[in-house]
Amino acid sequence: LIAPGDRISVTVWDADENSLLTGPGQRAVPLQEMQVSSSGNIFLPFVGNVRVSGMSPQSARERIEERYADTISSAQVQLSVEPGRGNTANLVAGVASPGVYPLEDRNVSILSLLSLGGGVSPGLENPQVRLFRGTDVYGIALDRLYDDPRLDTTLVGGDRVIVEAEE
Repeated sequence: LIAPGDRISVTVWDADENSLLTGPGQRAVPLQEMQVSSSGNIFLPFVGNVRVSGMSPQSARERIEERYADTISSAQVQLSVEPGRGNTANLVAGVASPGVYPLEDRNVSILSLLSLGGGVSPGLENPQVRLFRGTDVYGIALDRLYDDPRLDTTLVGGDRVIVEAEE
């Protein structure tokens, strides 16, 4: 889902000869990449503010196309989304490639994130996974997480995960 801070790229395709957006012989106009505001909106020429936060990219594309339909009847919209910091999880340590990873959809779990990070470092004895969510900290042994898929929780933007050896 699109969240404040995400980066949105919009291209408007228009077949009309006398389009408001396109020039002579031009069929598409890539609009400047924009960041979703803290209120969840983006600004589009000839349309104004459009709320996209909380929507899937497909739903946002449809909403933008509907808004353009009033001004440019033949407009078709292409949209892409780059997750911002609010839609990422930070894999801090204990894996081959620590870093900040985008949460592409609502189904990225702890094990999926560990996989994206190249897997747990092989030298860790009895690895423990720690999930930091806001001020809360949750911990579980990696073996237990493997054994019971119900414990593999879905991540939310801003989560931090650390894998460390048992003390």
